[in-house]
Amino acid sequence: MATLSSADKNLVAMYAGGYRPGNRFPGGYLIYDARNDSISGIPELPSDHSHRAIGCESAVVMCEAAAAGNDYFLAELVRVWPDGSQAALWLWKSSVQKWDLHPSRVPLPSSTTGHFSPDLCFSCWGSVLCWVDLLKGMVLCDLKQNCKFSFIQLPKDCPTYDADSDDFTYSSAEEFRSMACVAGEIKFVALDECDEHQPEKGLELTMWTLSHDLSGWKESCKYNVENIWANEAYKPAGIRNLPPSYPVLSIHEDGVVYLVLNDLRELDYGLEHMGQWMLRVDIGNDKVQFYPNGEKNSVNSLLFASEFSAHRQHLQDHPVLLPPLSTVSFAYYRHFIYVYYH
Repeated sequence: MATLSSADKNLVAMYAGGYRPGNRFPGGYLIYDARNDSISGIPELPSDHSHRAIGCESAVVMCEAAAAGNDYFLAELVRVWPDGSQAALWLWKSSVQKWDLHPSRVPLPSSTTGHFSPDLCFSCWGSVLCWVDLLKGMVLCDLKQNCKFSFIQLPKDCPTYDADSDDFTYSSAEEFRSMACVAGEIKFVALDECDEHQPEKGLELTMWTLSHDLSGWKESCKYNVENIWANEAYKPAGIRNLPPSYPVLSIHEDGVVYLVLNDLRELDYGLEHMGQWMLRVDIGNDKVQFYPNGEKNSVNSLLFASEFSAHRQHLQDHPVLLPPLSTVSFAYYRHFIYVYYH
């Protein structure tokens, strides 16, 4: 069993087996290189009883920008116990083939609603590692600045949630939020009610862009879900107006987000999953591309975009996302959206 954690260009980082930092399950890490269709094993972290997993998937892979070959970094952020208010960084460099523990500790943001726990992770700009808690914020580490750490709050006008509250009806934050590096800029997308005091106004998709100096977020665009339902590409499908979920930001096209539609019907014997569809929404141009072939299998975990399959084809153009028929269950419970070059 292997579980996806992150991807960068031609590389994909996975956990092997049930291993996570601090647990007793056997395993380690796997790096898949699409350029030569190979898998390399990386041993588990050196034993340290005070280091525990900070999230389910927190291993960030990053191609080394200055390397002429296939060198890369793998970074793992771990929580330091007993109090759990700090984190430590382990770094693996493929050219050295060993784990190094960064000497400084990383203060984690305090919260009354539980510990900082990354929902997703990614790398950007050839030197920056990102761990994102979609309800609290993001920890950044810049390797070029001697592993300088920063904590970035979520946008101020973004609704706040307590995942432990009875009012939190989502199975996970990934159902309605996501973050990624899009064409060199860090973007955050959220799917929320237009007005929490007027729920009849419906759902709205909002996108923010992080400033290059990391000083704050700027709202990029808004898009009401009713625009999707009214679109000429949606109506001929003959399905009811379904609320979208699991937003996925295109990593190469600004303003483009992919959404999942799940048709759940309440029958006498309980809920039945009737089908699943994917949408490509170009917010800036108000265009919706609808993939109508509903699948019975339900996506109930994080989706993310990657360009690694383009490197398998050894082509060098701009990647685009494939329709749902090419969405595959790549590992235990993470799903991949393949991209290709044309």
